[in-house]
Amino acid sequence: MSRLRIRLATMLACSVVIAFGSYMTLREVLIYEANRRADHLWDIAGHTGDPKIDLPRVTAVVAANFEQRTGDFPLLWQLRPILVSRLLPEFMRIPRGVIAMIYPMGWCDMVARELRYVLWRGGYQATLWNMVTPESAHTAVRAELPGGRGVLLDPYFQLVGWRGKELVGPRKIRSDILDGQAVEKTVKSVGPEYDPGFYALLDQAVMGAPEDFLDIQVKVPPLRGKTMVIGRKDEFVNDVISGGATAKLTTYWSYIGHKYNRAWTRTMDVSEPTRVTFVLTEKLFDAPLKSIITPWAEKSDNTISWVLTPGHPLVIRDGLAERSWLRLRSYVSVDQIIFEPLPRTFALSQ
Repeated sequence: MSRLRIRLATMLACSVVIAFGSYMTLREVLIYEANRRADHLWDIAGHTGDPKIDLPRVTAVVAANFEQRTGDFPLLWQLRPILVSRLLPEFMRIPRGVIAMIYPMGWCDMVARELRYVLWRGGYQATLWNMVTPESAHTAVRAELPGGRGVLLDPYFQLVGWRGKELVGPRKIRSDILDGQAVEKTVKSVGPEYDPGFYALLDQAVMGAPEDFLDIQVKVPPLRGKTMVIGRKDEFVNDVISGGATAKLTTYWSYIGHKYNRAWTRTMDVSEPTRVTFVLTEKLFDAPLKSIITPWAEKSDNTISWVLTPGHPLVIRDGLAERSWLRLRSYVSVDQIIFEPLPRTFALSQ
C-alpha cells in the first residue's frame, strides 16, 4: 500500500510540474505574440516620434483592428479576469493587455487595453480612463505626453481629444463643454465609426484612472406617490443595467459587492422617504455584505432592503467586499430594484 501511495504521489507531482511548465510556456508564447502584434500595428501606423502624429494614427489603426462583440468569446478571453488577477504571483500573471492583443474583440474596455499595450510598446505611458455619466459609462485611454500632460485617445468611438491644433485630455474636454463649447469642437475623428455622442454628457461625468477613487453619486427621481421598478425577475441583469441608465441612476446598480473596480464607492440618495429593495439573482452570501456602509432594514435569502431618507443615502464601498473562494467572486447580482414611496411624515417619526 505504501508503494502505491508513493507512486500516486509521484504521478501527481509530475502532473503538477508538467501542468505548471505548460502554463508558463503558454504565458511566454502569449507575451511574444502580443509584442509581435503590437509592433506590427506600429509598423502600419508609422512611428514619427511626434505625438501629435503618432497618437491619432495608432488610435485609428487599433480601432480598425478591433471587433465590437457582445458574446461568443474564446475561452482564453473569458479566463482573462483570473489570468491577470493580482491574486496570482506576478511571475505567473499574464500581463494586462496581452489577451486583448491576442483577441482584439469585445467592448470599449478591451480595445482600451489593446491600445494601452500598443502605446507601451511604442514608448508612450498610458492608463485606462473610466467615465461614468448618469445615463452611461465608457472606458478610453489617457496617454501621457512628454512633460506629463494627458491626452484622450478613444479607439472605440474612434476619436481623440483635440482643440485647435493640439491634443487635449478628458478634463480639458469637460471644461470646454462646461464653457458652452460643442463637443465636436473638443474632439477629432480618427475613423469611419466616429461617434462623439457620449462626450456630450462629459460635463456630468465622474471620471478617473482605474486606481483613482471614484464616488459615483446618484439621486432617485421623485416617485410622485408611485412605486418605480427597474428590471424584471428573470435572473438576468441587463434590464437592471439599461433601466438604471433610463432612470439616470448610471448602469452600476446591477450588483452588490465588488465586480468592476475596488476604488469605487456608489452612493444612492433620495428626495423623499423611500424603501429601496434589491431582489437578487441568488441567495445572499456574506462576502458582498462587507461593502455596504448603510445598515439594512431587512434582508432575506434573496432580497435586501433599506429605508432611505433625504441626506441619508445608501452607500456601497466596492473595495470592502471580501472575496468568496467558494464562488470565486465578491459580488452578488441584482435581478430587480423596487423603489416604494413612504409617507413624508415618516422621517419625522423615526
